[in-house]
Amino acid sequence: MKRNLTYFSVAILVIVSLASIGLYYYLSQEDLGAGDAEAASTLALVQTSPAAGTDLQQGDTVIVELQVNLPEPDPGDNPSVGEIAITYDPAILNGTNIVVSDDTLKLLDKIDNTNGKMSVDIAKVGQQGFEGNRALVIFTFKLVKDEGATTQVNIDPTTTFGYPNIYDGTGQNLTMILDPDAISLALVQGSPTAGTDLRQGDTVTVELKTSLPDPDPGDNPNVGEIAITYDPAILNGTNIAVLDDTILLLDTIDNTNGKMSADIARIGQQGFEGDRTLAILTFSLIKDEGLTTQVNIDAATTFGAPNVYDGTGQNLTMTINLDTSYCGDGRVQTPNDDGVNEVCDDGNNSNNDQCSSDCLNACSSPSVWDGSQCSCPEPSCKTCPDNSQVCKDSSNNCSYPVCPEPPTYCGDGIVQTPNSEGVNEVCDDGNNSNNDFCSEDCLNACTDPLLWDGAQCSCSTPTCMNCDDGSEICKDPSNSCQYPACPTFAQGCNMDRDKNGTVDLEDFGIFAFNYKKNGIDCSLNITNDDCYLDISDLSIFAKIYLQTDACKPQ
Repeated sequence: MKRNLTYFSVAILVIVSLASIGLYYYLSQEDLGAGDAEAASTLALVQTSPAAGTDLQQGDTVIVELQVNLPEPDPGDNPSVGEIAITYDPAILNGTNIVVSDDTLKLLDKIDNTNGKMSVDIAKVGQQGFEGNRALVIFTFKLVKDEGATTQVNIDPTTTFGYPNIYDGTGQNLTMILDPDAISLALVQGSPTAGTDLRQGDTVTVELKTSLPDPDPGDNPNVGEIAITYDPAILNGTNIAVLDDTILLLDTIDNTNGKMSADIARIGQQGFEGDRTLAILTFSLIKDEGLTTQVNIDAATTFGAPNVYDGTGQNLTMTINLDTSYCGDGRVQTPNDDGVNEVCDDGNNSNNDQCSSDCLNACSSPSVWDGSQCSCPEPSCKTCPDNSQVCKDSSNNCSYPVCPEPPTYCGDGIVQTPNSEGVNEVCDDGNNSNNDFCSEDCLNACTDPLLWDGAQCSCSTPTCMNCDDGSEICKDPSNSCQYPACPTFAQGCNMDRDKNGTVDLEDFGIFAFNYKKNGIDCSLNITNDDCYLDISDLSIFAKIYLQTDACKPQ
């Protein structure tokens, strides 16, 4: 009984296999006609788990998706059956499983870990083509050795089962990073961000980054050559730049052969530490045909100096165009894939902006397409400073006419020669008053600190002050209203208490009364400020005593 069940199971498996092969023949006859066999396929290998860039360890399980992004929007026009194959290094990876999505049949599959190849025949359920932006197959690997920085997983154009391969040569392979710290150089797309649909004329920046494993920058190289290669039919190099702490010694851009080279040195003789940008390379996209283009780190030298690249690096697969062109994709195409010779394309399919919804009518800002013509947006009028109204002119690109110039006058704060009233102003302080630096008619200007008093420039009050000897001094308008100096007197003349110009007997009485007494009036001091009259004060007093006019101003 047990043996009979075994024979029955084998028979069922044979029937299912034959049915699958028959279905495959049917689908291949139906879907792989002359037109469909050449349908463009865009395939890309993408690491989904662990995330790309994760430091992988021996024994880790790694999942890689084979994704499709077919340019034809109608899935019925895309291939719905065919073979796909990938290759890998069996010393690093071993394939363990092949899975397809729920709406796909896996007809035949094979995992060959001796030669490093996984193959599968697939068919789309319902004979509908594989539409864009989807995963076709999920491959599972086991990492059997984690030596080295990276390993390559590639889409393979050959066939295992003898049926047409979906891969047409336009695809993106996978550089699987095993040890991020072991990668000395890596090319990373900076702007626009990786995956952006590029177009002819776009500027693309690519950063050459280093991640040297030694944490001491003094042990890392601090001078050397870097070089990259590219397809000059797709890209033209335009500039090489370095950071502020790096010197660009020599550089060359060879757009004939597709190579950019530079000799660089680190300022201060410190090495290039890990996780930094060595150089920023700028390109112009001169042709946006195709799906991807490759930018590679090159080990050769142009100037003869040692190359920084030691063979452990990550190149860049630059995505150019992953979708079809159409009105509303933001690219002016003549024609687009719908056959329309676009005049404009602002990235949407609406009116009421500078480009019509069919991409055939362009308006200059600020005019907008209203569905039938370029017209001016609201509001159509504005108020000028003089309260007059000016309105947009649709025949003049919706520009407002110039507002009339406001009249100028004395008191508007602007010196006009002449103003609207015909006055050649000498000054204009923004008012119509006197008692400031400009007269009310703007014809007389005074220099600070003089003020116009209605008739002339005069000094501001107060105009006089008292000196220490009781005399009065007054500001001089002819000398910018400066006070003259107070008169000076001979030493000891502070004892001329009655200010008659002579130190006389009455003054002697005052001196004698206060001689060598504490707490006297400090204004009696002659030789010092100690509020005390002693022999030194007496000596000075004696010299001027009874000297006629000795204390007149000097």
